[in-house]
Amino acid sequence: MAQTADELVADIAHTREDMSATLDAIGERPKQMVDSGRRRLGQWIQSARQGIMGAPDTEGQAGQDTARVGDGVGEESAVMAGQPQGNPLAAGIIVFGVGLLVGSLLPPTKVEQKGLSAIADKAEPAIDAAKQAASELGHGLQESTEQAAGQLRDVLTDAGQEVVDLTRPSTSQTAETAEPPVTG
Repeated sequence: MAQTADELVADIAHTREDMSATLDAIGERPKQMVDSGRRRLGQWIQSARQGIMGAPDTEGQAGQDTARVGDGVGEESAVMAGQPQGNPLAAGIIVFGVGLLVGSLLPPTKVEQKGLSAIADKAEPAIDAAKQAASELGHGLQESTEQAAGQLRDVLTDAGQEVVDLTRPSTSQTAETAEPPVTG
């Protein structure tokens, strides 16, 4: 099937257009994925914030609740239902964690550095003493472990010898009383 030059040029132009559209679609896909991820993250943060801090009050509902306060007994539950709900302790812990994270990212101040060096100087003898005590404890444990292993080995050897001594007469008696197999 022979194609003319004009048909080939038209076919190439058509293929270029298809490839251009495909490349444009591929180029847009990461942007769409990032936008979708950003939108989902924002929704997750919003729902987490509402779960911890409570849903914000609407203006109309707040005005209605304050008008109902003086109406009579039994209305307290209606007023309480309109108040924000959440967990202030969890909110405080989260804020503390964020502050701790930000504080750890900032460089230490001169006052902090002076305080840490003073503490390190005073703590060094205690650290050395603790290392020495741990080393002595480890050495003592090693010796006692070796002794216990030696004693256990001796006990097991003696027990094994007793089992052999006890089973020897039984096996010899069994061998003497056993009849030879009958061959037929």
